[in-house]
Amino acid sequence: MKKLSLIVSFLFILSLFSYSQSNTAEKPSNVNNLNHEIRIKTDDNNFPSDKSSITKKRDNKYNLQRKPTVPKKKIVIVKKPLYAIPKIEGALNVPLGPLRTGTRVFLKGKNFGKFKGSIEVFGGSWHFFLENLTWESGSKVNGYVPQSANGYPNKNVVVKVKTSANKFSNGWKMKYEGREEKWLTIYHGVTLVKCGFDGNCNYCTYMSFGCGTNEMYKKYGDNYAFYGMHENSWGAVGDDVGDDIYKTDHLKNGWKFKSLHKIEWYKSSGGEVLTLSPPFPVGGTYWEPKVHWKVTPNDKVRYRVKIKVEGPYGTNFR
Repeated sequence: MKKLSLIVSFLFILSLFSYSQSNTAEKPSNVNNLNHEIRIKTDDNNFPSDKSSITKKRDNKYNLQRKPTVPKKKIVIVKKPLYAIPKIEGALNVPLGPLRTGTRVFLKGKNFGKFKGSIEVFGGSWHFFLENLTWESGSKVNGYVPQSANGYPNKNVVVKVKTSANKFSNGWKMKYEGREEKWLTIYHGVTLVKCGFDGNCNYCTYMSFGCGTNEMYKKYGDNYAFYGMHENSWGAVGDDVGDDIYKTDHLKNGWKFKSLHKIEWYKSSGGEVLTLSPPFPVGGTYWEPKVHWKVTPNDKVRYRVKIKVEGPYGTNFR
């Protein structure tokens, strides 16, 4: 009986050993590695755009692992002008004074360039270029006011340098005189056509009737466009009435009437008449003025008139 008990114990131990060996063969070699991971990569359509991975851990939880982000370097682009901006720092005219035809303009500054550009004069609605330029260096240039610029209105202008790279400098203010003014006078632009002689004493510029020596002409000479005096004597019967008529030259070469100045327009009493017609034609080139007068007894009328014309500098209005 004891022998049988030993045999049964031996068989039981043997079966336990066989069972243990079979379980050992089914386990993977790294069964004790608790950090083991299985990486599952999806197909291209489902794979995250940020190149992430999906990890399944042993505890059956899914986590999204992102690759570390590398900071991008900022690139700063400094734009440098291909050409430096020119700048005028000073100016000189020869001869001194305003810009006129033939005036030489000297400019100094910087960044004018080695190659010749242009010098322009701006007068608002008009502008012109200096001619016969000298480009001494990148800091000194000069040129002449052309004849074609003559006749532009007198005004303040702005001078600029334009480089060969089409870069404009700052503006330099200067005074420009493309036109000049002159006074029309007896013997020089105005002619007496008729002098009324109904008065007892009549003066019309260089002519006189009934007065002897022309005292007015001795006093005023040819400093006016026209002047005159008519007097009705004391005790005379009736009023003296008449017309003094003058005419100007036909202005040429771009010259025009600019202004009329009544230096003296005198009536000795309220009964006298002294009128001027037709209206003065500002901007015109010809005028035939008529002075109409009426003088009561023992009274007089007297007038002196100046006419200013304007035209291209250095030219004549005749």
